[in-house]
Amino acid sequence: MMVPVPGPKKSESLREAGDVQLTRDKKLQKRIRLLLADDHPVVRRGIGSCLARNAALEIVGEAGDGRETLRKAKELSPDIVLMDIEMPHINGLTVTELLRKDAPKIKVLVLSMHSNTEYVVRMLLRRNWSRPSKPSTRGRHSSAAM
Repeated sequence: MMVPVPGPKKSESLREAGDVQLTRDKKLQKRIRLLLADDHPVVRRGIGSCLARNAALEIVGEAGDGRETLRKAKELSPDIVLMDIEMPHINGLTVTELLRKDAPKIKVLVLSMHSNTEYVVRMLLRRNWSRPSKPSTRGRHSSAAM
């Protein structure tokens, strides 16, 4: 004898439609689109691997230098760029300043292994949003919220 097994209630189902999700309480939620910008592929892969587990986040692209970050930010229109400060061609601070002028809706979250106060002050003066810590090779790290 087969016993029917009830499926999930419609209000509890989770369906994806592009970058929009229908959640348990039927509210439409847009996924946060991220662009990862770091000159170290291993760092990008590691951060991407961790962030990809979060259903609210969508990694739309990666960039390995400042020029590529600018190009991909304009092309992909992410909500947030997760940016390393020190990158080839154009550093992350300059890229952030250019994005603030050219694409002000894009938020920037800056990563750095440096505890150099000059970077922090410059970021504060440019009114950037946040700078979480990134472990350095010397075992030190820095953090500051902006």
